[in-house]
Amino acid sequence: PLIVQRYKAILAHDPHDEHALHQLVAMYQQYRTVGKLEAEYRAQLAKGEDWATLVVLAELEQRTPAQALALWKRALAVKPDDALGWLAAGDAETTDARAARDAYARAARLASAPAGKRAALTKLIRAAQIAGDLATVDQAYAELIALAPNDGDLWLERGDAQLAAKHFAAAQASFAGAETRLGTDPERRLTAMMDQGIALEALGRPDDAIAQYEHTLGQVPSGYYLGQELVARMVDVDRRRPRALPRAAPGAAGAR
Repeated sequence: PLIVQRYKAILAHDPHDEHALHQLVAMYQQYRTVGKLEAEYRAQLAKGEDWATLVVLAELEQRTPAQALALWKRALAVKPDDALGWLAAGDAETTDARAARDAYARAARLASAPAGKRAALTKLIRAAQIAGDLATVDQAYAELIALAPNDGDLWLERGDAQLAAKHFAAAQASFAGAETRLGTDPERRLTAMMDQGIALEALGRPDDAIAQYEHTLGQVPSGYYLGQELVARMVDVDRRRPRALPRAAPGAAGAR
């Protein structure tokens, strides 16, 4: 009982302490039941809505995401500045992508530690993509890049998202940023270089696109699969490029 009370005291101070909750659950699984532990915490709510109690119950909730979400909402009503609570609420929101997006956005704003902010922003991107909110996707990538400005993969992913959103100039700039930051990853660097050509195509700049593809092709190792794709893209752009009409020979009109 003394050890149980010690873990409960830790959770009363920090209900997000995963180690303390794991140890407490393990003890109840061995000596009592998890159902009894839940019942003890629910009995505490008879005294009023308590944030720590509600968080522990939400973590213990094993039946349905909807039931866990209801507990998270009650906990956040008591303590709306709980970043980890908003993150968990977003995870529990399995049917409404916009609600999950909003929860992750709150978590990102409230998170103080860089790791927590990165986790919230990463989940925010996925939820916003499902919700079709491309502006939020781009803003979240901008915030992630601010936390890790030399992460070339983030620049590449942001470029892909901007390309999907038809923000072609921004995508081209992001791919260029990725290229300069992927020096130790030749494969991803070549992808970033080719993607710049794709963005230039979309911008209606076929000559610049072909030049970018040629530049990329010059960096491709012999036999590497990307070489064939680059050649195919150059041929396709050249075929679709507007052709100048042939000039009529002098005097042709008079002869007709």
